[in-house]
Amino acid sequence: MESTKSTFDELLCQSLLLFRQSRFYDHCQESEIEAYQLLEKAKLIMSQTKSCIEMAKWGCAWECLSQKFYIDSDTERVLEMIDATLIASWKKTEISCLDVYSAYL
Repeated sequence: MESTKSTFDELLCQSLLLFRQSRFYDHCQESEIEAYQLLEKAKLIMSQTKSCIEMAKWGCAWECLSQKFYIDSDTERVLEMIDATLIASWKKTEISCLDVYSAYL
């Protein structure tokens, strides 16, 4: 049997769809539980790869879910942590780019 490993983007999209489905169609907890599990899998991938793009996408998905009242969470705290990580990463990138540029001068 072939393994069907979902990508980060697929996990986020499936999670968002299941949250919506749980609210509008099912009115049961099964879809919501599966949506949380998919969101956690995406978070795990994000923490392993440490990709800035994935962090930004995950933060956007988290904020969207919070604004639509699908999740009840301290969104500000979560987004502040993501923002701080992204800013630190971008500052490292800026410094290393400047180091390369000054080496050519």
